Amino acid sequence: MRITKLIAGASVALAMTATPAFAQSTGTVNLSGTVQPKCTIALGATAGSGTSATTSITASGDLSSNDGNLNAAAFGTQSQQFTAMCNGPSTYSASASALTTPFTGTVPAGFTNSISFTANLGSGVTVNSGATIPATAVPGPYLASNNISLGNLSTSGGARPVAGTYTGTITVTIAANALPAAPLP
Repeated sequence: MRITKLIAGASVALAMTATPAFAQSTGTVNLSGTVQPKCTIALGATAGSGTSATTSITASGDLSSNDGNLNAAAFGTQSQQFTAMCNGPSTYSASASALTTPFTGTVPAGFTNSISFTANLGSGVTVNSGATIPATAVPGPYLASNNISLGNLSTSGGARPVAGTYTGTITVTIAANALPAAPLP
């Protein structure tokens, strides 16, 4: 029995010393990806996937009153909601062109084919027709929903608008800044 215990003990000792110790090794998989800078403008309260949107604000009545003078309240409280989104630093600019109608020849004294206005772009930003807001830096990502509306309709010297269909534009441009160059490995 004593021999059996010795052999069993030696076997356990031999098994413990005979098993090699395995070194631990680790593998690493590096992951990377890029989100490109993007900006969108969409109509309504939700940022869209498109890069541009077009809509209209139409006067609720005649641009002139019964006596032929400008109806400064023709657009009333109408507005158009738009949502702008940029996922990183960007710039925005805006411009507005006066409401005009084609006229053959020289517009007679006391009349005009151009109506000026102020466009309210929301968040306290306004642009007068014939003017431009130069590119303005926005330091980080944003999602903003605003209403564009018109106000302060006027004609030069109080001239009466000539008959015709008047059109003008308000253009808001947003542009994403380029990503900085990736560091060299």
